[in-house]
Amino acid sequence: FSISGGTISLGNANNVATFYGVNNNGNLTFNNTGALALDRLTVVGNVNITTNGALTQTALAFTTNVSGTTTFSVGANPITLTAPLFAGVGNVFTGALTLSNSGANDINILGTSNYILAASNIGRSLTLSTNGTVTQTGAIVSANAGTLTVKTTNNSGSAITLTNASNEFTNVDLRARNLADNANIAAAISYTDVTGFNVNTIGTLSTVNL
Repeated sequence: FSISGGTISLGNANNVATFYGVNNNGNLTFNNTGALALDRLTVVGNVNITTNGALTQTALAFTTNVSGTTTFSVGANPITLTAPLFAGVGNVFTGALTLSNSGANDINILGTSNYILAASNIGRSLTLSTNGTVTQTGAIVSANAGTLTVKTTNNSGSAITLTNASNEFTNVDLRARNLADNANIAAAISYTDVTGFNVNTIGTLSTVNL
């Protein structure tokens, strides 16, 4: 679907394997009954995608670029949005990112923008890798003793600030790295959890507040 202005709203129980959507000036709502692969999704607006299957990206996909808020909800299935960088740019989610899945299922997102996590319920583990900073506006909660892995890669240093008092993970792996990802770099790391947690790895040349 390609629209130069307006809204794409496909709220019925669609059943497609690959979704190619471009909306230059409006919002996108899409409901799907099975697994869904995203391909070249560029939206100047808000995105809300709900599916009852795994959410992925096609192997040759240009990455996802959303200027508004983004919500992905997949039920008892994983989310894997790890398309390779295209011309140095990965997935871009400019507004708050809400993630929802359940069961022993993980979420893995690779990108290049600042990430702002809204309140999110994670089935098990959450992995975020980006060139930008990682912050939050709501709690991120794992239901199945999951691991939170966050890695920023930026030669100027990109901080990780996840200090909502209701965060809940069993393990954390938090790293601020250079762009080549071969050395730690100076960027502050802060994490708060509602209960105790295990520290798998902390990597930075700056301050750490746990």
